[in-house]
Amino acid sequence: QAAPQTSRYGGYAAAAYGFNAQSGLMRRRPQNGSGPDSESFHLLDSPQQQQQQQQQQRKGNRSRTDEAQQVERTLHELAGMFGKLSQLIVNQGETLSKIEDDTAMAGLEVEAGAAEIQKVHRIKRGNRALIVKVFAVLIFLLAVFKLW
Repeated sequence: QAAPQTSRYGGYAAAAYGFNAQSGLMRRRPQNGSGPDSESFHLLDSPQQQQQQQQQQRKGNRSRTDEAQQVERTLHELAGMFGKLSQLIVNQGETLSKIEDDTAMAGLEVEAGAAEIQKVHRIKRGNRALIVKVFAVLIFLLAVFKLW
């Protein structure tokens, strides 16, 4: 009779229930009427099987260590990305405040320009009669000099 296969987690319970990382926990049915008290479980005590079990445990430990290191590297990368993102947000905030300041200054400049244009318009409107009189005198003088 073949001994039940052990998973990377090892132990009699893992062998009896057929636990492994791929399939999860499943109850194995005893073959040929043998159960946990049968001789097949005593075969696990052989040095070769213990050595294989230890190697599988070491491989499992190494793979878990590698996975933990990979998670740590991923977290470190994410922390770096979040740091860069926060710096970008700070820079955008500074840029927005500069834009708001420039917009406020532009608004003040537009208001000052509008006030100057209105002032010039008032001056021109008040001098229209004078401008008409000057042009009338010029036209009269041209007519007089042309005829003379």
